[in-house]
Amino acid sequence: MNDFPLYVWQARIASDITAVIDLAETTQSSLQFAQPVIRAALMQQEFLPTSLLMLCARAIGFADEMLPKLHAFAGAMELINASLLAHVNVPDRGQSARCVPLLSLGPAAGVLLGDCLYTRAFGMIARADHAKGVAEVAMVTEQMVTAGMLERFPAPGGEESGTDAPVSQLAVVWGASCSLAALLTGSTPAQYSLLREFGVRCATFRQLASKPVHGDPLVGKSKTISLGSVFEFSNGAFRLLLQALPASVFRDDLELFVAHTAMPM
Repeated sequence: MNDFPLYVWQARIASDITAVIDLAETTQSSLQFAQPVIRAALMQQEFLPTSLLMLCARAIGFADEMLPKLHAFAGAMELINASLLAHVNVPDRGQSARCVPLLSLGPAAGVLLGDCLYTRAFGMIARADHAKGVAEVAMVTEQMVTAGMLERFPAPGGEESGTDAPVSQLAVVWGASCSLAALLTGSTPAQYSLLREFGVRCATFRQLASKPVHGDPLVGKSKTISLGSVFEFSNGAFRLLLQALPASVFRDDLELFVAHTAMPM
């Protein structure tokens, strides 16, 4: 893990992150030329989808035979997110090449490589043999596409179409990573909902901390976010954790993660 620096709150799941990276980076020989770009794409996201899924799953608890399935789904979330970031940002040309590693190969090659990663992601979870999990990832992928396109091309007037529109691609990814942990470990519907909301709130908090926001990130209504609102989001995330998960060192690490979200992206 020397070339993959981790945060303190990721230390307890370092072996999980290593296993997921190995899965995600295993590609056909024809794609070996793109390995540095794939690695950069994974590192750019700080392995946060994997970290959220594995910390939540370990806080809940699971049988040993579930571990390979959890790694497969975590790897799939990493690859799908990297793929869709390339697709959504490709019209932005120069800026995209700097911000989205896959597009450093050029728009066409970057999108094609994203398609390869996307296909590999679903192959990984298909082999994991968890039908509900595969259906969940398919649904989440559609939400990620919708959220990403709404961020890239906002609706006229700044209003999202429909009250159930996704918050942002980041919020969908983080929310799904947490709720997938609940689904794959056989948790209760209440835990599933609480963990999804936890991930969404943390993503919203991260985005608020990164840049000024002139609009409510949850409902799209025009207003300026105050420091009090940011504080409310972080407190809300802590409360959700306390409701969703029993006390453990992994829940402690998730609490440290909430503090990490205050760091600008």
